[in-house]
Amino acid sequence: MSVFKTSAESSARKKMLLGLLALCGNFGFIFMGTYHWYTWDIVEPIAFFLDLGTAILLMSLFFMGGRGEYSNEWFHSYLTKKKLNKTKEWVSLKKSLNKLKNTENDYL
Repeated sequence: MSVFKTSAESSARKKMLLGLLALCGNFGFIFMGTYHWYTWDIVEPIAFFLDLGTAILLMSLFFMGGRGEYSNEWFHSYLTKKKLNKTKEWVSLKKSLNKLKNTENDYL
């Protein structure tokens, strides 16, 4: 396995864990806000907009992904492929810049 693929899989795993942490934080905020800090009358509009934002994010992911069946494996492979494509573009850009620098040095 190449270094790029390992890095892309690690990045995908971190993003998935960050998403899980965000969902748990959302639930934790609603729970603590309702029962410990404030009341439901204060937390309800906040919870509405948090859940609306989550729904919009997940629906955009659904429509970008091709409306297929989703699983953790699919999402992991989607994030890995996305990171690999960005890495490949960055490597090719860096090679192009190095070629350009070498060309400039030849003419100077």
